[in-house]
Amino acid sequence: MNEKELLSDNIISYVTKRNWDKLKPSVEGKLMSGANKCLSKRSVIPFEYLMCRDNVPFVKSFVSLVHAQQWKICDVMFTLVNNILAEKGMSQKPHVIRFLSTIKFSYISDLKVRLPDDEIDILGVLYQSLMFEGERNVKGAYYTPYYITYNMTKGLDFSSGQTILDPCCGSGAFFFPLHDVQPEQIFGLDNDPVAVMLAKTNLILKYPDVIFDPQIFCFDYLKDDVIREKKFTYIVSNPPWGAVTDVRYFDTGISSKEIFIHFFIKSFHHLENNGLLRFLMPNAVLNVRYHKELRRFMLENGNLSNIFFYNGNFSGVMTKYVDVTLKNMPSEEFVSVSDKEKIQLISKRHFYGYPNFVFNVLSSVDREIIDKIKDKGPLSLEKSEWALGIVTGDNKHKLKDVREDGFEPVFTGKEISKYVLMPCKKFLLYQRDSFQQVAKDEYYRANEKLVYKFISKRLVFAYDNNRRLFLNSANILIPHVDGMSVKTVMAFLNSEVMQYYYSSLFGDVKVLKSNLLELPFPLMTKSLDNKIVKLVDKVVSGDFSAIQRIQNIIYNVYGLTPSQRRYIHSSNMRNKLL
Repeated sequence: MNEKELLSDNIISYVTKRNWDKLKPSVEGKLMSGANKCLSKRSVIPFEYLMCRDNVPFVKSFVSLVHAQQWKICDVMFTLVNNILAEKGMSQKPHVIRFLSTIKFSYISDLKVRLPDDEIDILGVLYQSLMFEGERNVKGAYYTPYYITYNMTKGLDFSSGQTILDPCCGSGAFFFPLHDVQPEQIFGLDNDPVAVMLAKTNLILKYPDVIFDPQIFCFDYLKDDVIREKKFTYIVSNPPWGAVTDVRYFDTGISSKEIFIHFFIKSFHHLENNGLLRFLMPNAVLNVRYHKELRRFMLENGNLSNIFFYNGNFSGVMTKYVDVTLKNMPSEEFVSVSDKEKIQLISKRHFYGYPNFVFNVLSSVDREIIDKIKDKGPLSLEKSEWALGIVTGDNKHKLKDVREDGFEPVFTGKEISKYVLMPCKKFLLYQRDSFQQVAKDEYYRANEKLVYKFISKRLVFAYDNNRRLFLNSANILIPHVDGMSVKTVMAFLNSEVMQYYYSSLFGDVKVLKSNLLELPFPLMTKSLDNKIVKLVDKVVSGDFSAIQRIQNIIYNVYGLTPSQRRYIHSSNMRNKLL
């Protein structure tokens, strides 16, 4: 869509367009800065992929050698493949000769190193370590540790000719733990030719006495129809995460731009009847609104049978992860939710009852409390008014550290604390037509409004009756809840009860309007509303001892027992939400 189309469809305003043109050089600079981060030249050793930490010095020295010599990574890995096959006495076998003859990389005769023999996939370790962080981020290439691949493949039966596919196999991590399976039952795809070479090598090494051509192919599973109508008994994988792609290429019926979702949907359609699909995915698939379509697909197609939680994360990635199992068979009532220590069965009917099909894998105690809060709260923020903070388009020049003539205080999310605002640190000349994005003046100048942190896992709302300005790290809420004053609404939003309810249902790192609209507010009497307002006034005036009295009132309104109150408080404390 070009600029003319954007303007005609009212997607952007003419003011925004004018500011885009004015700011184009600086915006392009920022984009290049972001691109530079994605192209980081820092190497990250995948410690979680190593079987023996004693090999870290070798890996570091090897990476330093390759970078110092400026050898091409593809040639380095081809050389290692040749050398390791020769060391194993396999280089003259006909299927190995066929395999090596198809590779167009160059052999480096000066590269002579002895590889550690106590690693399951030393080739994969070295390849990942040689790739720069930016390249791994762009590709979403993080190979899966053995303890995860073992857990995800244990119990798979190949005794009757069953087949397994990894549609983004990397160096073949999911094939290492397989037992009692013949090479012709194993299939893999990857769009990285070096990874495909390594996966084929690893399979050849896994079956040293078998003459075969590994069924590992260099194709993009989402774009290339290489396997056409072929079906598989098992499809197990750790697809790329967070790699944004053009959804027009894919016929999955899902609008998400998260590439792992499209791998999951397409893979399900390549399952045999009663086949099993098991994918490693970020925790966010369970409760973030953006992944609603995937959760709905899992509930409406096949049998969602298991969700398994892992601790830890991959080197260079902060995301937690789970593996999800979907079987191509009629759905059953319960899903097994487990980790290393415990297993619980949860009825899928609970998932349908939550907004956005959230996979609320809470304990029975949590579900009882959540249901009680929901039942006591028939009201919501649906009648309220919302606005975004100001996007100046040029903070460096438009924000001042010292107040000048005509400038006024402007607050950011950092200055928002519960109930009150901290002193502002910036000043702004409020010229509306100079900003890249700005809400209606009536929202900033409202006689009463609430402001809240936008980037936060905690609900943090402050009160403003001084018609102050806010930047876009803060959002504005003018609440309209029947029977509640603005200050009472703030008290509920800042309460332990609402924090617990919110964090139990939503996993977003942003406080989204759509999630806030799902919060249940109770019916209020005028006298109770007045009582809460008086207590809020004390807090705003600096008497923070009144907060606990407010908490107790809100606990009472929702009918929560003393044990439930202790549970909520400890849960919030444990999750660092207070």
